[in-house]
Amino acid sequence: MHQTYIFLTETFLQKEKLEAVLTTNFFENENRFRLQNLKTFDQKMEGFLTHKISENQVLLASFDTKKDFTQEVFSFYQNYNKPTILFLGDLSHYSVALQEGMLRFLEEPPANLYLILTAQNKAELLPTISSRSNILKLPQNLIIDLLDPVILEKVQTKFPIVKSFYTDFLNDKVFLDFDFAKLERDEIDFWLWQLEFYLKEVFKHKKDLRIAKKIQKILESKLLNQQNLQKKFVIENLYL
Repeated sequence: MHQTYIFLTETFLQKEKLEAVLTTNFFENENRFRLQNLKTFDQKMEGFLTHKISENQVLLASFDTKKDFTQEVFSFYQNYNKPTILFLGDLSHYSVALQEGMLRFLEEPPANLYLILTAQNKAELLPTISSRSNILKLPQNLIIDLLDPVILEKVQTKFPIVKSFYTDFLNDKVFLDFDFAKLERDEIDFWLWQLEFYLKEVFKHKKDLRIAKKIQKILESKLLNQQNLQKKFVIENLYL
């Protein structure tokens, strides 16, 4: 059984709170992850995470380059007398070269060391990493509970509110009143995820082909944004 776990987050979540939730779930379930038992965040989890860090049963690490990873990874090749979690961060922050440099470590970690990574979607993962990992999708209620408040606040000031925007969107009423120079890629991605999430909820109650087509346009725009195409084109694609 793989000792590497990749949790799919769909969008931007609060890193520290997610770590606290996963740590609590792991140790409360006899050193394994049980998604059906995942609880929403509370302050006790934060204290529990701090306690496990102090006991060296939770390790935090991040790497910027393949060279940095190669140098630092050796510090984790040691004997672990009891189950230990190593949080390695979000794969979207890692270059392809760095991900390739991780492969040996993901495939053969030390006994009792469990490697934790996050990614928004499975499509972001290299096949070589997917094959070496347990891929788990976080439940929707936890994702909503842990949305990154910083990017959420920024999006609320720069984008139309999804609940009031989606009707015009469905009816092809063009709304392009954006200052594209001030929009960040992450903000666009987050807003598109909000719109996608809301329309999927609407579609559950009303199986309308028009809604399904709009969801597909959102997915296309998210991909264009990830490919660093012009921000204006990313938004305009919603209406093409």
